[in-house]
Amino acid sequence: MFFPFRQRDLQRGDFTMGGEMRDTGIEILGKILWGTHFCLFHKNKEELSEILVPYFKAGLENNEYCMWITSEILPKKEAEALLNKAIPHFENYLKNHQMEIIPYTEWYLLAKEFNSQRVINGWLKKLEDALHQGYEGVRITGSLIWLEKRIWKNFVNYETEINAIIPSLKMIVICSYSLEKCGAFEIIDITHNHKFVLIHREGAWEIVNNMDHLRAEEKLRKAIEELKELDRLKDAFYADISHEYRTPLTAIKGFTELLLQYNNLNKNQEADLEAILRNEARLERLVDDILAYSRLKSGRIPFNREIFRASDVFNELKKELAPLLEAKQLNIETEFSPDDELIFDRFQISKLIRNFFSNAIKFSFSGGKILIKSTIKDGVWTFSMRDFGVGIAAVDLPKLFSRFVKLEASIEMNSDGIGIGLAICKSIIDVYEGKIWVDSDGPNKGSTFIFQLEIK
Repeated sequence: MFFPFRQRDLQRGDFTMGGEMRDTGIEILGKILWGTHFCLFHKNKEELSEILVPYFKAGLENNEYCMWITSEILPKKEAEALLNKAIPHFENYLKNHQMEIIPYTEWYLLAKEFNSQRVINGWLKKLEDALHQGYEGVRITGSLIWLEKRIWKNFVNYETEINAIIPSLKMIVICSYSLEKCGAFEIIDITHNHKFVLIHREGAWEIVNNMDHLRAEEKLRKAIEELKELDRLKDAFYADISHEYRTPLTAIKGFTELLLQYNNLNKNQEADLEAILRNEARLERLVDDILAYSRLKSGRIPFNREIFRASDVFNELKKELAPLLEAKQLNIETEFSPDDELIFDRFQISKLIRNFFSNAIKFSFSGGKILIKSTIKDGVWTFSMRDFGVGIAAVDLPKLFSRFVKLEASIEMNSDGIGIGLAICKSIIDVYEGKIWVDSDGPNKGSTFIFQLEIK
């Protein structure tokens, strides 16, 4: 089944739920996650309003867009009167269109027919519009007392589709059913398609959990535990491999340096031994980078918080890389915000900028320049580094931050990089939930590497 808004929206971070808890306003429930789809069985309108009035009050007060699809058990005018009595300044929510109360004939049964695809697309369009208007998400209830047996199967299939897509969206949905109109088979269908059920018994509300959902959650919990154990084993494996590689590398380096001390070596022999040392150093960097990447991806590296200035970090790196700058006779131009104090892990940020800087030097043409810009605006730190060197082909841009990717320009220049540096940069940015990208006009037109981080 194709949902016009679904595919696009799931690719946008602001549309998906992100694991955030929301206050239901319902005492027995408290807070639940975005993406929760549950139902309630009621005998009369008093039971229905007892749940829905505080439910919508909490949604409106927490900047959510709210929709109540009503039926004859609690018509639109009565629903509006109940909310107006319970919620201060309720008329403003209606006036600002943060709250909609719609009869079921104008939502579920347009043209007197139930079309599941139209209804689903309608929900998703409401969500899209609400988020664009600055609301946190959408809170919905639909009264389903109007359901007839002739469309029951169609509606159950609709609920199944809704149940599949809602968990990933910023929506909370209550479906309300009349207990008196549901037989045993209908109750089984309903409970199967909802995470849990609210039912009023002996003067109090109770939660009846869907066993299928409970089993799925238990499987998910076990899967998460297994993944954590796999991460731990993977880290241990990489650490062991790192140790095993370093032992012979240390021996190779030591013996090669000893051989270089002999006075009777000819120039070819010296060149060969120096090549061994260069390759040994490259292998050590490879081991370090793979280990660092693994730890970053598994979240095993603790990120410290310390106050520092971006300009200080860059000036330290400029001194460190001075020999490379002088060798290529590169001119450096910088622009830093005057008040550029940051609170991040200085070591990781330094690693990030060093990678940008060393790449800019490596791929710049001799005698050229590199432009560095660091600005802070509206709580967002933007850092960019532009070179005027070999550039990047458009076809290579999407894969630039992947592991072990060596671009054509890098191969042509005999770069000794292993293609993991930018993947490490992206992993650092991912820890801070920031953005990282590169702009290039193509080969021989230079590149600009940029990252953004929120200052929290």
